[in-house]
Amino acid sequence: MFEQESRAILAALAGSDNIKYIELVDEGIELELKDLSLVKLDQLASLDGIQSLDLDGYQLTLHIQNSRQEIYEKVLDLMDQGPKEEAKEEKKESVFNKAIKAITASLSPVVPIMAGAGLGKVIVLVLNLTGVLAEDDSLYIFLKFIFDTSYYFLPGYVGFSAAKVFGANRYLGAFMGLMTVHPTWVKMIEAGTDVNFLGFHIPLIEYDTTLVSALLTVWMMSYIERFFRKFIPDMIKVFGVPLMTMLVTAPLTFLVFGPVGDWVSHVIADGSVWLYDNIGFIAIPLLAAAYPWLVSIGVHKSLSPISITLVAEQGYDPIIRVVALCANMSQAAAGLAIGLRAKNKELKSLAFSTGLTALLGGTTGPVMYGVNLPLKKPMYASMIGACAGGIFASLMKMKAFIYVTPALLSLPMWVSKDQSYLVEAIITILIVTVVTIVAQFLLGFDESDYKVKD
Repeated sequence: MFEQESRAILAALAGSDNIKYIELVDEGIELELKDLSLVKLDQLASLDGIQSLDLDGYQLTLHIQNSRQEIYEKVLDLMDQGPKEEAKEEKKESVFNKAIKAITASLSPVVPIMAGAGLGKVIVLVLNLTGVLAEDDSLYIFLKFIFDTSYYFLPGYVGFSAAKVFGANRYLGAFMGLMTVHPTWVKMIEAGTDVNFLGFHIPLIEYDTTLVSALLTVWMMSYIERFFRKFIPDMIKVFGVPLMTMLVTAPLTFLVFGPVGDWVSHVIADGSVWLYDNIGFIAIPLLAAAYPWLVSIGVHKSLSPISITLVAEQGYDPIIRVVALCANMSQAAAGLAIGLRAKNKELKSLAFSTGLTALLGGTTGPVMYGVNLPLKKPMYASMIGACAGGIFASLMKMKAFIYVTPALLSLPMWVSKDQSYLVEAIITILIVTVVTIVAQFLLGFDESDYKVKD
């Protein structure tokens, strides 16, 4: 079924060898092509089922109203590559790397919501602590529930995002996540109701902050959905596939996937806190010193899920966000130090602007790749400064209460209703900045390593 249409699409695209990337989106199928001159756009546009085409550079979107999932899967079957990477690359990649990529891709779109709403929660908290808004004030209640929405429905956001990564129906993914925070389920937990399904006892677990359960559920749901898409007749597929997917996945979520995910979340959170309590004095400074290099090769992304899980499960992150603060500020300070000493006007301007960006917003990419890495020695200075800040932060047992990029503008992340590490965070920034600048002045740098762009 759909083989003829899929073969026609591949033929018009000049075969699978001309496709670098393919993904199912809400509008249809999105592709990235290698050679546009080989693509027969007129032939594509005339194929049955394709409503229209959108071409943006090498990216092509095939707008398909009906059966886009089935055509997408059949095209994949006819190709020698997976949905996102060429087969040769896919085979070389380890299972661990695939898992990290899938987790990171699932959580990345959710981070801005968590960061924005998290800062909103802190602002409301500060207004309450300073006496501007009382807890029984209608404005306080109104703003609090708005920003609380980001965390309360977190499984729904993660489910929607993960479904895209795993090639499943995004709205079914959101359904599975939202199902675990349904008011009826919440009331059952509060009342301690004994819930059984066909004789199996269902554990009463709160899933509003359990990211791993949502990821695991949608991952398994993607296989269940594909199974039913393969065997359910086309005439009832539009409602048959979602219905059967729900009937199978939903009970398994509460019986298996949810509890397993909850257990994994607790292992991650409890294990991280144990490391923090027992070897934090050593681990935080060392990790802070190494963090810029992890960022330079993109490995730091594997730490983000741990940080998000800690904030969601424990209500704070005492490790990853602390390390990121030290590393981010050290990169900013190293760039500013270069700006103070550089004689090349272009380098001076670049170092000041990118260093200030990192200092205020925590965006270290421009200063790292544009200044510190090319000159090399600023990276060593930033390591020394980050390590020094990490020693102080670990001694102070600092904790971040929301997941956001650490910087000057995000200082409220160190404040909660019961605790505040705002002063400690400011002192950490000062230590990192002073030590990094002094280290940079002592180490010096070779300005000739900076290549002026034409």
